[in-house]
Amino acid sequence: MSQVDLFESLVEKRVQFNNEIDQYWEQFSNIDTWQFWACVAMLIIPLIILFVLLDRTRVFEIGFYGFSIHAITLYLDTYGIKEGLWGYPFQLSPYIVSNFTLDASLIPVTFMLIYQFTFHRSRLFYISNLAGIIAFAFILKPIYEN
Repeated sequence: MSQVDLFESLVEKRVQFNNEIDQYWEQFSNIDTWQFWACVAMLIIPLIILFVLLDRTRVFEIGFYGFSIHAITLYLDTYGIKEGLWGYPFQLSPYIVSNFTLDASLIPVTFMLIYQFTFHRSRLFYISNLAGIIAFAFILKPIYEN
């Protein structure tokens, strides 16, 4: 099999797989399910809390920290899903590979607030980050997985 044939076969399989993901989302995770609305709440509520609590004098510093956390979690989550290590049965959209509510809102906002309130107390900063990592890795993420 030539390189072009193999690549076209892979693209065809990817299109078929994406169609199956769309069908699954329409049946089990669409706008009519409570899981969809729970995902919407977990996307919006942390952003509202951040808007209220954010230290406006350090907005760029804290925002860059949050963006860094977002990028790291997005890449790790996408890799884990691609490798079949985990998956999420309920999502906001079938077009986003990772769990958008966790990777774009809940996790970054949590660590942004930890950073904001504990950065100048190094021991508390590290302990709080470790507690957050453990909570997300061993408690919250497994709840979302299938």
